[in-house]
Amino acid sequence: MKKNILIIYYSQTGQLEDIVRNIAKPFEAQKDAYDITYYNIQLKEDFPFPWPGDVFSILFLNLICRFPKKSFLLRKKF
Repeated sequence: MKKNILIIYYSQTGQLEDIVRNIAKPFEAQKDAYDITYYNIQLKEDFPFPWPGDVFSILFLNLICRFPKKSFLLRKKF
């Protein structure tokens, strides 16, 4: 009986997808034993990339200081 593997990831640049697929290679090589599904999370609105320095600094500090409501409000300005 095959085992199912679900890999959920989010990547703003696509680099994480490459990393995830490389990590999963040993399982991909055993197709008779594993059935792998990749799911890329899609945001309703993409964040700008690269992030402007001031926006990154404010969001990062808010996350460290645990002010999620303020972070959410700042994110809405994008």
